[in-house]
Amino acid sequence: RTVDVKSTTLEEEFKEANIQTVHQVFDFCVKKYTTKKCVGTRAVIKEYNKEKHGIPQIRQELGEYNWLDYLKVNEKVSDVGRGLRVLGLNPRDKIVIYAETSANWLLMALGGFQHSITVVTNDSNLDLDNSTSYFTNSSLKFWL
Repeated sequence: RTVDVKSTTLEEEFKEANIQTVHQVFDFCVKKYTTKKCVGTRAVIKEYNKEKHGIPQIRQELGEYNWLDYLKVNEKVSDVGRGLRVLGLNPRDKIVIYAETSANWLLMALGGFQHSITVVTNDSNLDLDNSTSYFTNSSLKFWL
């Protein structure tokens, strides 16, 4: 006997669950993928300088991935979100995370989204003068 199973896409599941924010997407995924791998990081084993086409570059040798599952990431995100509120941030306040994109950057952003705090994006390659001008014109409440 054949059983007919309706295959749905994640987008269809989001529509059915009336998901409208990044935080709602993450919360949905935490519930659906609780023990699955969510965020992976790799330790830097060694750094060395290398030149490519006359341009100096820093290269890294990285270790194996260390994974956090959705439940553990959610715990960290909740801690960060509560910390932002303790610092005096409120929904609709704007923050910038001045750092290279990383696991910690993601946790900080999701912690802000959890409390409807806006994350203003930034190119971390901007020098301090250009960054200061950019941030001044963005009505930021907090720099991280």
